[in-house]
Parts: sequence; structure tokens; C-alpha cells
Amino acid sequence: MAGIKDLLTLENTEKFLSFLKNNQESVGGITEAKILPSSYNLFLRSLAGIDEPINESFFKKSELENIKEKIARTEIGKDAGDKKYYAEPGVIRYTGAPLGMKQALFDGDANLEMTLGRARYNKNEEGIYSLKDKYNFNNKSIELDEETMQNLSDEEILQSDIDSYKKGEISLAKVMRTIGGINLGGGPNDKKGTDININLGKITDEYKQNLVDKEIKNSIDPKTIKNSYKELEKLNKYEKNPESMTKKLKKSFKILKNLGGTDYTISDFIKMHKEFHLENLEKTMDSLNSNYGRYSPYQPSYDFKNGGRVDKALSSEPKDI
Repeated sequence: MAGIKDLLTLENTEKFLSFLKNNQESVGGITEAKILPSSYNLFLRSLAGIDEPINESFFKKSELENIKEKIARTEIGKDAGDKKYYAEPGVIRYTGAPLGMKQALFDGDANLEMTLGRARYNKNEEGIYSLKDKYNFNNKSIELDEETMQNLSDEEILQSDIDSYKKGEISLAKVMRTIGGINLGGGPNDKKGTDININLGKITDEYKQNLVDKEIKNSIDPKTIKNSYKELEKLNKYEKNPESMTKKLKKSFKILKNLGGTDYTISDFIKMHKEFHLENLEKTMDSLNSNYGRYSPYQPSYDFKNGGRVDKALSSEPKDI
């Protein structure tokens, strides 16, 4: 059975492009069904010659949420002066996820970057966020330099990348990108390409706060902190009624008393345990402040003691930013 490397030829590529262009209605129906990720749908749609503008209805709900989240994270980075998340005004920042055809299928971040690239977003006077872009390619191939490409035909450029793929030097995704680069525009000022205009609605302070809380919850085990609180509550009870201590703790106390001498009291024992748990909690909160303090004013609001989210208002009237 022939594999992709055997089937990938200039002749078959031309046949595939002709098939797409001769079946625009079918291609449009497939992409509108949103079975594939947006990067696949937009690539196929564009190669078929369907250049009608697209808006938020083109994307799956999960893809729109990912776009909104990326903008929110970029804005959070801007507010905190964090260049890792915010380096250029109004441009979405990505996580640096590996890009490829397989990644686009299973990784939402890779799919988003392969759909929108360095798309720009904007907020109007009503606080509504929108994203505008043109789906095209800045050059025909990212494997060949401009000087080399000037001396080659489009067929020779594509053949060069196909040969590199068959030798295992580049990925299939890069060959697909070259097919796109040749057929869908060769520069940021090129008029070729599909216009994208997405209305994302408002992105509130509360939405940004929830993102911060989500990261905290995923990075630190709430059970560990919750257990420390429980131990402190027990120790407070033992202070009032030492006889209520567990047999295990009483045995530990006797061992430490023998080591520490007659002056070592049960109050000393309980105090030592309390200091241990308090120190652990203090270290954890210091870690939170150092890791998430940069999101100011989006401070951690996760209630570790109760293992749930604190529904606190950021202000009497949360404002959109």
C-alpha cells in the first residue's frame, strides 16, 4: 500500500488542488461542519478558492474560548509588565507549542497559532474585543531563502521541499505550508487571502481572575494545603484538651520527652507541630505570591482551606479592561 511519501508528487498535488477548486460546495460544507480543527478547515477552504470573509461562526466554541483566553493572558501580562506574555501591543502571545499537522489535531494552542498566526486584537469604546487578520503566508517556503526562491519556479520550490520531506529533513506540515505559500499569497501586503473578523465580546476582570485561579489550582495540590489546615485545627483542640490526642501522637510525645528531659511539656510538643504546619503553609503562600503576584491586581483567590473557589467581588462594580 502506497504511503504519503509515495503519493506526494507535483502531479498528485496539482490533482488535489484541482479537485478542491472543482468541488467548492462540498469543501465548504465539510469545513462548516467543523469536524476538523480550524487550521485544517481554513487551509482546505482557501486552497479551494473560497475567499469569503469568516467570523466567529466559523470556529468551534472551544476554539473561540481559546482565542479569548489567549487575549486575556496577553492582557494580564501587559498589566503586570511581563514581556514573556506581552511583547507587542495588541498581538496575541502563544505558549510556544510545537507546530505540525498532528499537533493541530490534538493541541488547541498549536491549532490556534496555525490558524491565526500573529493576529491583532482590538477593544472598542464599549469594551468589546475583536480580532482581525488576513489568512495568507508571508513567503512561499520557510526552507529556502528569498534569493534562492527568486531563481526558481513555483514547481521547483515545491519539488525541493517534497524532496527534503522524503529524505526526512523536514516535516509534512512544512510541505503543506509551502503549498499554501505558493497558492495563498507571499507577503503581509499581498491582497490574497481570507479576511478574518471575530467578535469575542467583553473580557472582564472576573474572567481574568478565574484564569489565574485555574492556574493556581492546577499547579498546587489543594489537598496538601487543606490537610495542613485540618492538622492545625486538631492541634488547637489538643491545646485545650491534651487527652484528646491520638495514641500515635501521645507515643511520639513520650519519645521526645525522654530525649528532651523532664522540662519538655505537652504544650511544647503541640507548639512544635503547629509551627511545622504553619511554616509549610507560609512557604506555600510565599510561592503563590512570587509566582502569581505579577498578575496584580489579579491576586489568588482560591480557597484552599475549603477546597473550593471563593466567589469574591474584585470591586463593587467590576470593570471591563
